[in-house]
Amino acid sequence: MTFVMAMDAGPAGRPFTRADLAGMPDDGRRYEIVDVLVGRREDFTDRALAAAPVLAVEVLSPSSRLFDTHVKRERFERAGTPAFWVVDPVAVPDQARLVAWELTGQGRYRRVADVSGEAELRTQVPFELRVVPADLVR
Repeated sequence: MTFVMAMDAGPAGRPFTRADLAGMPDDGRRYEIVDVLVGRREDFTDRALAAAPVLAVEVLSPSSRLFDTHVKRERFERAGTPAFWVVDPVAVPDQARLVAWELTGQGRYRRVADVSGEAELRTQVPFELRVVPADLVR
């Protein structure tokens, strides 16, 4: 299975950052950065991911915590995304946290991990991977 990651370019052709997000206008619209969606190569078109991603990773921000942890999780669950993760990237690596859900045979998410700091997430869904939350914020 081959995976690719798509990333939109931000200012000057570089990836968007949290600073770019903070600099968005206060015009009543909701702006956010899509930090990570992983899909199968064959599911990408020239302009979009035409199928549900196999992994969606949401990076929390203080202003959208409830939306990110509930509404988005429910949307990815309905779409059939096999794995959904939420990363809380606090400033101190020892407090960084990753919560992971996997889709069950009944089409519902089941929480399979909640790790912080140097603790390790090892998963096989959607592919074999090892993640340490503290490494994500260093």
